[in-house]
Amino acid sequence: MDASRRPAGGVAWLGLRWLVLAAALLSGVPGTVLAQQTADPPACRKVRLSDVGWTAESATTAVTAQILTELGYQPVITVLSVPVTLESMKNGDIDAFLGNWLPAQGEMVEPYFADGSVVKLRANLVGAKYTLAVPDYLWEQGLKDFGDIHKFRKELGHRFMASSPATTAMAWCWG
Repeated sequence: MDASRRPAGGVAWLGLRWLVLAAALLSGVPGTVLAQQTADPPACRKVRLSDVGWTAESATTAVTAQILTELGYQPVITVLSVPVTLESMKNGDIDAFLGNWLPAQGEMVEPYFADGSVVKLRANLVGAKYTLAVPDYLWEQGLKDFGDIHKFRKELGHRFMASSPATTAMAWCWG
C-alpha cells in the first residue's frame, strides 16, 4: 500500500474489508469477481504483512494473505520478531500484524498504541488464554500458576517450555 494512502497505524483498513471478504468467500463468490470489485487502484494493492513465526499466527496470516489475494491485493509476508514488527509498522514498512497477544505484550506495544503508529482493531481470539498448561497430576499437586513453578523444579526436570525463548512467560517464571 502506498504510504500516502495508508491510514495511520497501518492496520485500520483491514477491519471492514475483512468482514466483507469473509462474507463473500463464505457465500461462494469466485475470486475473479472479488478482484474485479476491488476499489483501490493498482498502486495501493500491495499489503505487507508481518508473521512472527508462531504456528497459529502463521496460519492466520496465510489465510489473510489468501483472502487478500482473492480480493485483488498483492500480499507480501515477512517473518519478523514482534519488536521488529512494531518498529516496522511505526516506520511504515509493514501494514498489518495479526499476532499481538494482550495483555502479555502490553508493555511492548503500548508506546506504539499511545503514539498512534499502531492501531488495535479488535481481538481476533476472544476468550483465548496465554497461560500455564500442566499435566493434571501436577495441577492436583498445586502447580496452578507461574509463581508455583519453582516449587516443582524436580517434577519438571528443571525445564520449562514456552512458545519462544523471549516469551513474556519466561520473565514471569525466572524474574
